[in-house]
Amino acid sequence: MGGRGAFIGFINNFGKNRLKVDDTFEQDKKTKSNNSSIQQLSNINVVVMASTDDISLEILNPNLKKLHQILSKEETYLKYLEKETLYIRSEKMSDPRTQAVFRYIERPEIIFNKRLTKQTKADIEKVAQQQIDIKFWTKSDKNELVNHVMVHELGHYVQDILIKEKYKGLNPSIKYSKMYEAGLMREEINKICLKEFGKPAQSSGYGNKKFVEFFAETFCELYTTKNPSFTARALEIYLKEKL
Repeated sequence: MGGRGAFIGFINNFGKNRLKVDDTFEQDKKTKSNNSSIQQLSNINVVVMASTDDISLEILNPNLKKLHQILSKEETYLKYLEKETLYIRSEKMSDPRTQAVFRYIERPEIIFNKRLTKQTKADIEKVAQQQIDIKFWTKSDKNELVNHVMVHELGHYVQDILIKEKYKGLNPSIKYSKMYEAGLMREEINKICLKEFGKPAQSSGYGNKKFVEFFAETFCELYTTKNPSFTARALEIYLKEKL
């Protein structure tokens, strides 16, 4: 499970399940809201659940629009979504500073913290800008600040897809370590960065903590800024090779 904290210098520790996320999936229902973004996501098998209904539309709608924009861009994502539904939900979390997590237990889910219901778009943007200013998060353009956490969590989902695609067709008894595979990805992205730009791959303070966070942070920068770093551009090359 990957997650994103929302105050200066905060690192979630997922060891021994220190972050607790409620699981009310069986009580959750598909949202009755039917705006264009929800319709478009439904068409590619991404289901927005009713638990998100209390999140302000000025926060939720830009995130859903961005989610569709990215997922509908690549054929690999669309083919994967034909096999398995991605759910967008909201749950109570034990740490109020966590904005969202990507979780895969029985199904892939991007889960917002219910505390977002008490926040405005301006609140979200302020925190994101503060984290970017101290280089704890990778950069995003001002018009993308509200999407920053969602795209980071989507990065975890995309990395999950890439790892599973790598092992597709192999003996299902073969076990793999997601952290090890994420480390291999980082090495490949670093090689591309050195070859193409003459510089080693770099990340934010958060991205340097774990290999899986490096990928999600770099993915977030790639899709939320018009002027991405060499590292994000190296990830773009990497994705084109793998997708």
